[in-house]
Amino acid sequence: MGSKVYLIDHLNADELYQRYREEQDPIKRTHLQILWLLTSGRPAKVAAEMTGYSQRWISVLVGRYNEAGVDGLGDLRRFNPGSRPLLDAEQRERLDRALDDPPPDEVDPVSETEGVAG
Repeated sequence: MGSKVYLIDHLNADELYQRYREEQDPIKRTHLQILWLLTSGRPAKVAAEMTGYSQRWISVLVGRYNEAGVDGLGDLRRFNPGSRPLLDAEQRERLDRALDDPPPDEVDPVSETEGVAG
């Protein structure tokens, strides 16, 4: 990331610094710190070294900030859709119906086992 980072002026350096110092969420706080460092004229490489983030991740963070402002910062994983369900709709319906039925008569697995010395 040798080129200069382009930031849209959602907030100036003083406003970013103030938000960074007041933020309670540790992830969002670090994101604000990175943006404050960048708007204060520090290169992305220095911001990466100071925060432990990679230069690649800083470029992603800058893109999120440019697109959504401060709302694009923080841990957004809670908005991830997750993986595909293991059962399709028909299979879930069949499972729900099966769970509505009473269980079959209890069978003692030990007495039903063949070839067990006893």
